[in-house]
Amino acid sequence: FIPLDSVIQTQEEAFVYVVSKDMKATVKKITLGQIQGQFVEVTSGLPEQSQIIIDRNVIEGDKVAVVR
Repeated sequence: FIPLDSVIQTQEEAFVYVVSKDMKATVKKITLGQIQGQFVEVTSGLPEQSQIIIDRNVIEGDKVAVVR
């Protein structure tokens, strides 16, 4: 499950931004499942341990830093 706010949806597809190995924002196409509260299940397209970018002001290729 990931935060609903991190998902970008069109009529046909859903995407999230993740942190790539070179610390840049990368788009991943995902398939969504059930919604529970403020979270949504990802049924495919997102490798385990992916670091989701929640900030909506990021575009693909931007340099990012992980904040914990």
